[in-house]
Amino acid sequence: MTLAEFAIDIPAVIEKRRTLIEEAAGIKPDDLPALTNELYDHLDGLIAGIDDAAVGFVPTDPDEDGAPGWTLGHVVVHLTAGLEENAAQGCTLARGADISGRPRYETPWQEVTTAAHVRQRLAESRRMTLA
Repeated sequence: MTLAEFAIDIPAVIEKRRTLIEEAAGIKPDDLPALTNELYDHLDGLIAGIDDAAVGFVPTDPDEDGAPGWTLGHVVVHLTAGLEENAAQGCTLARGADISGRPRYETPWQEVTTAAHVRQRLAESRRMTLA
């Protein structure tokens, strides 16, 4: 299975027309490492040509509170925290245990200021998610 073959209908899950289990029914445990690597390979491709200026660029995209848009470093640490959290929850569920709380840690985005930091964060996240 590839990422192109796998798509979850998120609105259907949110609107409770389908469960996440129904949406993920075609995925087998053996598919997970390949899907994970394909996702991180895609992310690596997206950031392949970035420089330090791109990482620190603050877009003009204020939210409803008037806060500035997120830098690329902020987006990457938020994304990787979610990927790692989901992997941890998957391990918990695979052991038959209940999930209590959120096993989430988000690297302070203010510390991710260079292209090298972004690449390192993605590599570290890949390692943890695959583990």
